[in-house]
Amino acid sequence: MNLPALARLLTRDIAHAMAKLSREDALARFGAEDVPCGVVRELDELHTDRQVATNGTFVERGHPICGRLREPRPPVRFGPEPLEPAAPAPALGEHTDAILHEIGGGHRIAELRARGVVA
Repeated sequence: MNLPALARLLTRDIAHAMAKLSREDALARFGAEDVPCGVVRELDELHTDRQVATNGTFVERGHPICGRLREPRPPVRFGPEPLEPAAPAPALGEHTDAILHEIGGGHRIAELRARGVVA
């Protein structure tokens, strides 16, 4: 049997065995054998996760259209001062004029809007 075929069989057997375990059981068994592991959280679990809260992964702030939002902070920190997201996400078309001017298409804004090409 070649190596890729063996790897597929091993992967299938491991997936089958893991499907029988709860997350907690898997973590306990790996921990008992000193296997490095961690939990992959479901999306709805992130905001209540202790590690996420301790790390200050999310910041809450006001958005001009949506009101209060929780959003991720930048993932890399180079010092004790946490970085905040630069600005709220722009509304559709909010920066169209500035971007077109920057790339040299500012003279065509009216035409592009009339044709429905840009918002």
